[in-house]
Amino acid sequence: MALRTSFLIFIALIVLPGCLFHPGKEQLRRYLENRPEEPDYTFSYTQPSNISETGASISIFEQTLEFWNQPGSEGEPRWKDVLVPNSDDLYDKLLDICKRPNGEIHLKSYHYDSAGLDYLALVDYFDENGELIGFDYIPNDTTRYTPRESNFVGYENMAWWEYPMFILDVPVYLTIGIKELAGEIIKSPLSAIDLGWIGTPAEKRNPFSPVCFERAYYGFLQDWKDGFTGLTWRFRVRNRHTPWDLGRDLLGAVPIVGPIFDHKGPPERKDPPPKTKAFAISQGIHAGGDTEQYTRHLERAVKEHRPEVRTMAVPFPYGGLFDVMWSLLNVSNGMAYQTAHSVVFQHNLQRDEGLESIGFSGGVQRFGQASKLLRLGGFTVNKSIGVAGPFAGFSAAQEYHILLGDGFIEDPVVGTAHFVNFVYWWLPMNVTWYEVKGGGGHHLPYFPHPQTRQPESGYRVHVENLISNP
Repeated sequence: MALRTSFLIFIALIVLPGCLFHPGKEQLRRYLENRPEEPDYTFSYTQPSNISETGASISIFEQTLEFWNQPGSEGEPRWKDVLVPNSDDLYDKLLDICKRPNGEIHLKSYHYDSAGLDYLALVDYFDENGELIGFDYIPNDTTRYTPRESNFVGYENMAWWEYPMFILDVPVYLTIGIKELAGEIIKSPLSAIDLGWIGTPAEKRNPFSPVCFERAYYGFLQDWKDGFTGLTWRFRVRNRHTPWDLGRDLLGAVPIVGPIFDHKGPPERKDPPPKTKAFAISQGIHAGGDTEQYTRHLERAVKEHRPEVRTMAVPFPYGGLFDVMWSLLNVSNGMAYQTAHSVVFQHNLQRDEGLESIGFSGGVQRFGQASKLLRLGGFTVNKSIGVAGPFAGFSAAQEYHILLGDGFIEDPVVGTAHFVNFVYWWLPMNVTWYEVKGGGGHHLPYFPHPQTRQPESGYRVHVENLISNP
């Protein structure tokens, strides 16, 4: 009785404040109306003789501006949809100042939110006389969907012998589904604490800020939602299979050792695999809801190099450390079920469309596990790209490439990924690992830096090469 009462009190403490508060986009709205007295960051681009500790040569900023001004996807400048300037000619004005003999540009940044370790900032630009030139910020990214008309996949054109298979299917599907639901329910209080307060130091939040309560509340609910998605997934998507396949699915659900028995490639086909027609994109953990995914920079990069594919921003709503940990241990894979559900039912992937994907941080494990769930529905993942995140197990993609920096200590997430590889030495993986010398740390490729507005470039060349080659 006391335990149940304590649990209900805990839930009330999470739920009630969460109903009252809003995420970081409200902070942005307030900053746009009225700047704080002191900025979070200052940075100066000056002539080489005047460079300070918090500055760089103005020629570097000129290169940065030229990068963002260059035509990207659909012939539009690269900053389009990635940054929102107060006027379309802001970057042209800044370039003109860079070319003056004594030109200087000073940046004041106001941190209003965070996508993991990548801070989101409103930036004011001033010239050498202290005159405001303009400002820009990173917009909230509302995910766009083209929902599937049917709620089921693979039940059309079934062979006669598949109908008796339901007798075997139902107990297996229920066993795996209940295991996934139980794992997500057990994890939900931990996710609430994680999203609300473990991530707080990394994101430089006050532990009593409204955002902490809001994310704790929705993180708790998201685990339950993902659990029920896992419970129903195998009933909703179907591909031709045998009793042997059911046995492998059961063994694959066993914690820790289960991945040994997983499928190690896309579904078998008599005809060649479908060509890639869709590209799914995921950011990492500690993101907000569907309106706070911040994937436009990667979408624009994919469309620039692969204009023939359609991009899918696959939300990682309220993803946290325990989502990745539970998946690495194969306790439950709620985040992977959420990914597969988004790709099939929200973005309407068809069986004759090959899929490629790129996942950052926690998105590496997320897409690796999701590829196996997509395989259950007869979908083909041609290639996945992972950046700066851990992975354990097998992927059902034809190719899985993972980029990691070479530093164990410099970045805790990349260091954790190397540690996971060491711990799972006994588990062979069908993954190609790349150690990026000098590393990209733990920053989203192409993401505008909050202090300097330089695009994060640590992994960029490698990502471009992998994206550009189907």
